[in-house]
Formats: sequence, structure tokens, C-alpha cells
Amino acid sequence: MLWLDADEELETGHEQLLMEVLKNSTTTMYLMPVMNYYGESFPVDREKAFIYYQPRLFQNHKGIQFYNRIHETPIFPNPHDSSYTTDYLEIPIHHYGYIDKLTTKRNKAERNLQLIQEEYKNPNHSPWIEYHLANEYYRRGDYNKAFDYLNEFVFLN
Repeated sequence: MLWLDADEELETGHEQLLMEVLKNSTTTMYLMPVMNYYGESFPVDREKAFIYYQPRLFQNHKGIQFYNRIHETPIFPNPHDSSYTTDYLEIPIHHYGYIDKLTTKRNKAERNLQLIQEEYKNPNHSPWIEYHLANEYYRRGDYNKAFDYLNEFVFLN
């Protein structure tokens, strides 16, 4: 299973590599480079991007589930099971979700904040939720709240 968000696309030109991996691999999960573009509008400026390697390609029927409503994280049913393997696959994914024109049009900041606040209410939430809250408040210019959540994130970790 290949996981892409609606504002992402797989880079073309790597079809042969992808087919080889799908046919021959026993790897459970691949981490792929996600190019996150930011800026005002299109066309994207390749200098305005940051990259994260994220788990994006998974074998089916391994019980992998996603944790969190937003900034989802895939987890193995038993993380200590040595039969689950990971590797890197150098096929870039282009993510356009931080382009101002799109975030404004979709009211993404407000939607993200609401979803993250819902996660925060769960007493067993991931400590990364505080980090994501800090980012959303920083983006809004509410630096005091951002700093409070960042401190909470650092304290929990």
C-alpha cells in the first residue's frame, strides 16, 4: 500500500524501481523522502522546501495501523517483532500542503488546529501533539501559546 495525502504526488520517472520493489521485496515498510514545499503560490520554488523521510509504502495484511487524526503515524501491531523490517526507498513524494495559496483556500490552519486540539484531549495522546500545537500557534503569531506548548513537549520528552 502506498500512502499519499490529497496534496501530494509521487515523482514520475521511478516506475521501474517501484515495480521491482513491489515484486521482489520482503520489507514490511519503506521510508520515502517527502519534499515539503512552502511559499506563497505556484510554481513551487525548489529552494523553499524541507525534506522528511516518512513511512509511506507498506506491505498489505501486516496489521499496520495509523495513530492520530492528523500527522498520522503508522505503527506495527507488535513493534518488538523482529519480522517487521524497514528500509529506504529513494522515490520522492512532493507535498504541496504548505503553499500559502492552498492553505488559505482550504482554511488548513484552522482545520489542523481543531484536529490537533481534539487529539490533545485524549489523555493517552502522543507527546508530539504538543509539538504540533506549538507549530500551529507559532504559524498564527501567538508566540506565547506556541512557547507554552513547546515547553510542554520538551518536558514530556
